[in-house]
Amino acid sequence: MLTSIKERSRARSEDARHGPNQGALRQTLQVILAGGTPDVSMLDAEDRALVAPLLDRLQSLTDIKVDAEGMAERLDLYENHSGVGLWDAVLYNGDAFDERSSWAWSNEIRRQLGYTSERDFPNTVEAWSEKLHPDDAQAAEDAFVAHLADRTGKTPYDVTYRLKVRSGEYRWFRDAGNAKRDANGVATRASGSLNDIHEIKTAQDRLAEYADICETRLKAMADTIAHESRGLSDTATNLVHTADTTRDSCVSASDELSKSSSNLETVASAAEEMSGSIQEVAHQAGDTQARTNEADTASQDARQRVSELAAAAEDVAKTLEVIKQIADQTNLLALNATIEAARAGEAGKGFAVVASEVKSLAQQSAKAADEIAGKLTVMRDATESSVGRMEGVTKLIGQVSELVTSVSAAVQEQSAASQEIARNISEAAASTDSVTGNVAAIQHDAQGLTDAGRQVGEASGTLQDQASALASEVDTLIANIRHQGSR
Repeated sequence: MLTSIKERSRARSEDARHGPNQGALRQTLQVILAGGTPDVSMLDAEDRALVAPLLDRLQSLTDIKVDAEGMAERLDLYENHSGVGLWDAVLYNGDAFDERSSWAWSNEIRRQLGYTSERDFPNTVEAWSEKLHPDDAQAAEDAFVAHLADRTGKTPYDVTYRLKVRSGEYRWFRDAGNAKRDANGVATRASGSLNDIHEIKTAQDRLAEYADICETRLKAMADTIAHESRGLSDTATNLVHTADTTRDSCVSASDELSKSSSNLETVASAAEEMSGSIQEVAHQAGDTQARTNEADTASQDARQRVSELAAAAEDVAKTLEVIKQIADQTNLLALNATIEAARAGEAGKGFAVVASEVKSLAQQSAKAADEIAGKLTVMRDATESSVGRMEGVTKLIGQVSELVTSVSAAVQEQSAASQEIARNISEAAASTDSVTGNVAAIQHDAQGLTDAGRQVGEASGTLQDQASALASEVDTLIANIRHQGSR
């Protein structure tokens, strides 16, 4: 069309030999060729009719250009700045894994996986499939293949799985998409989005774990409440029984207290008499202790005298030994004198008689000394025996003294205790009337306790109903928590 206009313009210029509209038309065509919007007011009607289709086509091209620029800008935003990882696959014969199928991964997907360009994460299906977690790979691929194979398009593709990111760790992602199909239902193209949901998935897992913990603990608490409420019901029954028993016992106790009041007065009188008797025993124990002390002193003196006698006997024994030695010497001298008198003959006869007498006296003296020594030995043995026995007596008297002292102290304590018992019994007798009044009050309170026990039993039944309701509420709460965690 533009060529036709140029030819016609050239012809008209030859005919008009450079008429006045030639420059306006040329200028208009130059503006159109430059892609601008010309001013057609200077053109005649025929030229405007020729230029009008060009202006309409130029406006369409301008609109298409604007739309293309906007689409390119949106596509750049979607791919690089939307925060959503987009992917696209043109399928060969509906097979996503055929080598003739072409794939395109957005830069946002690469960024989520830790990559920066197509160089380190190429536009191939293997770039995705090789990074699937071993436990998730088969399920993810099967879900994608099932979506593409269903020619009705009713099988959705929306799965979660783990992908290995560039750092080497596995993170959770959600992958969702749809396929475009031909007239026979064969998938020709598939597009979708891949988003990092690791924090959400981790939080959901923690929420599920928390739900399990809450379920265990809350159900345990509900069971405990139910158990305790049943125990409370049993306790209430026992309480009512105990209260009835207490009331009956109070009636019997009141009668017994009336009898005890009279008995306590009798016991108080007997206690006072016993206290007087114990005081008399205490006085006699004091006198006994005094006599024991005197006996102990006397035994100490006797022991001293016997000891002195034993010492004197030892001295006499020593003196007798000297006497015996002198008698032996004398006997020896008399023997020598007799021998010498025999040698002297007649002249020594008189001296021999004297020597014989001296010898006889010496023998008598030695015999007497032996007899005295024997007596002293007997006396010394008796003395030593007496000393030992006196020591035994002294020890026994000391033990008796200690025993009497202990008895005296115990009697004094018993005396004080008996006086305290008498006082307490008197006070108990005085308090019996007050106790009788208190027993009557207890009897009244026991009736109130019976009523309270029945109320507790009713409250226990209500508590059991509430425990059942709580268990139902716990089930509902846990179900809601798990539902929220799975969303």
